[in-house]
Amino acid sequence: MTMHGLRGTTKSIWLVPFGTPLSNKGLQTTIIKTELLTMKTKEVATFRQTYKNYDKQCHFEGLKLAVMYDEKDTVKQYGAKWDNDAKIWWMPVDRITQDVHASVGTVRDWLNDHKMIVGQYGKFNENDYTLNLFHSGNNHEYTEYVLQKSEKDFDFTVQFFYNQDVAKFIPTGGAMTGDGLLLDPEYYTIEDGRKRWDVLIGVGYERKALTNTGDMLQ
Repeated sequence: MTMHGLRGTTKSIWLVPFGTPLSNKGLQTTIIKTELLTMKTKEVATFRQTYKNYDKQCHFEGLKLAVMYDEKDTVKQYGAKWDNDAKIWWMPVDRITQDVHASVGTVRDWLNDHKMIVGQYGKFNENDYTLNLFHSGNNHEYTEYVLQKSEKDFDFTVQFFYNQDVAKFIPTGGAMTGDGLLLDPEYYTIEDGRKRWDVLIGVGYERKALTNTGDMLQ
């Protein structure tokens, strides 16, 4: 059964599942869900066209996934979780190395075979190993910038470790807590790091000259 959109001038035709209430509210909800599902499906399909196996070590809570609607039960079976706020599936870090079965390998292997891994997800797994791994003095490839606002505000040294999908924001220039302690560095996924960058630019920070490129410029 098909019906025209709620606005009389539209030429869009919507497929309404049998049993859907034909009140304006019920029909509108169905249309919205259909639009979101279709958009998501297209995004996933486009993402998979140029997919490359994701073999980077996971330094966060898990891996962000690109999942079709009809694949959700299978990824859930392998341990994936649904982030209702972000509307995405993600695989916890402690599940990605588990074996699926002999002919497939690990959960990560299965996810790569099905072109699902988008990147890192969640909060940074902060411990002695990771803090040392991303210490500025170590031999890593990263791109570094400085964000400045005014003499009254502290600066940020920003390092993008693209080979590890990690972004590090280091408060500098007298950045201290109310107790007089130096502020700790902030660690983000590359995606969330770009969002953090945009927030700082939005409140008046400006990018200064590139000060250090580690081993190579990304």
